[in-house]
Order: sequence, then structure tokens, then C-alpha cells
Amino acid sequence: MKKNWFHTIILGTVFILPTATVSSQIAIIKGIVKTDEEVLPAATVSAGNKTTLTNYKGEFSVPVTPGNYLLTVTYVGYKKFEQSVSIHSGQTEFLEVNMIKDELMGEVVVLGSRSPIQRSNLNSAVPVDALLSKDLLRTGQPGLIQMLSFTVPSFNTSRQNVWERVTLRGLYPDHVLILMNGIRYHSSAWLNPPVAPLGILGKGSVANDLNSFPFSAIEKIEILRDGASAQYGSDAIAGVLNIQLKKSTGKTSINIHLGQQYKVDGKNINFGINRGIPISKKGFLNFSCDFHYRAPTFRGGEYKGTVYKNIPIGASHDDSVRIKTQDDSIIHAKAFSRKTPVSNDGN
Repeated sequence: MKKNWFHTIILGTVFILPTATVSSQIAIIKGIVKTDEEVLPAATVSAGNKTTLTNYKGEFSVPVTPGNYLLTVTYVGYKKFEQSVSIHSGQTEFLEVNMIKDELMGEVVVLGSRSPIQRSNLNSAVPVDALLSKDLLRTGQPGLIQMLSFTVPSFNTSRQNVWERVTLRGLYPDHVLILMNGIRYHSSAWLNPPVAPLGILGKGSVANDLNSFPFSAIEKIEILRDGASAQYGSDAIAGVLNIQLKKSTGKTSINIHLGQQYKVDGKNINFGINRGIPISKKGFLNFSCDFHYRAPTFRGGEYKGTVYKNIPIGASHDDSVRIKTQDDSIIHAKAFSRKTPVSNDGN
């Protein structure tokens, strides 16, 4: 019995001592990633073979063994930050990283990967366009779709009655996968008429309505301009568009855009407001509200025909004059404009 107790003590010593030795050799590199205005959540921080992301406060912590490291910090739209760090056993090194905005859009990110390791723009398999909302506003366009069409060469759209469908690389609208924060966004319901009117982009396809996203809620947009059907499915043959929403708290942002055509028509009014509210220590609520108004434009000249009454074929001159007089009376009552043929009641 004494011999067994002796062996137990020896074995316990063998297993406990190496553990204490290893824990004493751990060092920690901590810090915060920010700009002059705000902290940067989800920034990529790498030291040696360790990679992590900053939390919603912009803070990071990387446990390493003692030695010399090159700390690298990247964030979409900002220049890469690099700094040499020498750290000793049991030491905690704190760094304050100030990121500088990259005026040239040279940074790329990746939409998704089957890899269990968090991928970033340091080791992305397929590069994508990363468009910050601040950069899209500089285009001066009234809506999100127009901003993208002026920025991304392979992005195409056409103005239609219900919504503006979008395409990538000339393929059908339902071949573009739309994601919101990396999650598939629901498709819009669309009833195709028996005889589709001319000018419909992607007739017979069901697509997403990008105008349903309030622009004031968008932080950035990532566009994969290559087929990704092997990863996402057949609805990603043309590419993938990922919309990242804002996660900021404690501040309010307001956007106002006004404009019109040179002939004093086609007025555009866009107003957006965004506010983030922190909840406890780990959660938040982000509210956005957008108002859009777009007046019609018409370049076909003054409309001379009837609007509410039809003159039947073979009608006599007196019947034609009578029907035309009745139609003019209804037009006057409903304030219909023949120069811009859209009535107040939408007819």
C-alpha cells in the first residue's frame, strides 16, 4: 500500500510540473483597433500563426509564446498596419492601433469559406470588391442600385415599374445570390403576366429587391464577381452580393440627398437616419429609417389621345367629338397632365 501511494505522488509530480512550466511561458498581446472617430469591430489581427478578430469594442487579445512577432492588423478600406513586438514570459503587451483610411480601394475580403478557420483578406481564396457606404455616397446617385451601377463595371440594372432588377456579368437576375450579413436574403414575389412588356430585364426570373435595404443601415457591400455555385448553389452562378449592416452604437447619422433633371422634373428626395443603442455589455440594437421620393419624367411630348374613354373604330364624327369632350372633362377633374402623363391617382 505504501508503495502504491509513492507511485501516485511521483506520477502526479510528473504531470503537474510540465503544465505549470508551460503556463508560465504564455504571454499576451492585447490592444484596441480604432480610427480618429470610432473603434473598428471585426478587424483582423495576426501575430505569428495566431489570427483573431476584434470584438464590438475594437479590442483584441492574442496569447503567444515569448519571442519576437510581427503584429499585422487589416480592415476593409484601411491601410494594413504592421508593428514589431518583442514579448517576454508572463508579460502582457498593450497596443493602441490607429488605422489610416486607404483612398485607393486595394483591400479585398472573402464572402465565405468551407474552412473552419476564420478567413480574412490576408489569406482569401477569391478576392471581392469591398465598397464602403461612405464611398458609394460620393457617386452622387440617389439610390443604392444606381450607386452600384456607377461603381462596379459588371453590375447592370434597368428601371422598371415594380423594382429594379440587378445582374452580374450579363446573366439572369436569379443567378445573383444576395446575402445580408452572410445569410441568404429572401427572394421577392413576382407575378409574370402572360405577355411580358418589352424592356423587362430577366423575364421569367425571380430576383431580390435591393431597394428594400435602407441605405442608412448599410456599412459596406462585398461583391464577388465570379461564379460560386460550388459553394453557394446554382443561384450564385453570376456571383454573390453580400450586404453588411451597421453595428455602431451611441451615435446618430443622417443622410439627405436632393436632385432633379435639367428640365425641372424627375425630382429626387432621399432622407435616411440611423441610430445604434447598446444593450447590456454584449448586445445592441441598430435602427434605420429611409424615405424615398422620385417624381416621374417624360420626354415623349404632349399626349394628344384619349385617356379614360376609348373612341370605337368606325365611330361617327359627332360621336368622336362627344367622347373626346367627356374624356377631357375627366382629365380636368383628375388633374391629369398631358405633358407628363401620370395622374395623381396613379392611373
